[in-house]
Amino acid sequence: MEGNKALWSVSDDGQLRIFDIRNKTMISNYVHNDPAPLMRGVTIDSEDKLIIGNENGELILLDLRHIKSPLKTIRLSSSPICSLCYNNNKVLVGHKNGVCINWSYNDDTLLNDHITGTDIDPISSIVRRHHVTYTSSRDGRVRMYENI
Repeated sequence: MEGNKALWSVSDDGQLRIFDIRNKTMISNYVHNDPAPLMRGVTIDSEDKLIIGNENGELILLDLRHIKSPLKTIRLSSSPICSLCYNNNKVLVGHKNGVCINWSYNDDTLLNDHITGTDIDPISSIVRRHHVTYTSSRDGRVRMYENI
């Protein structure tokens, strides 16, 4: 993927398509074997790894250089995933039940298991800037967390 300008497209039928914007061609296609899991969020790390979150609460870790089979799949919660944010070999996962989980995918550990609680609306967006993480939800509030 180095040097390419790419566009990722996920669809309701469980397919991930990667397009080269310069050539307007499809570079790669990944089809998840679970029946139509509705991919909800995508983020990429600095080592060409793509993380996809599904409606069924499952995370899929793919290597963009060998996309045909996942490196890992894990289900942290049964709640649907609404948003993802890459954070130094970790991914912040926002769920529909209002929980935001910090997962280290290199060693499969949960860090700060539940950053937010289940008493708020679904996590619609997660943004990380320096050592501060911001989450937003339908209730109109932006929540700030430091050093997670």
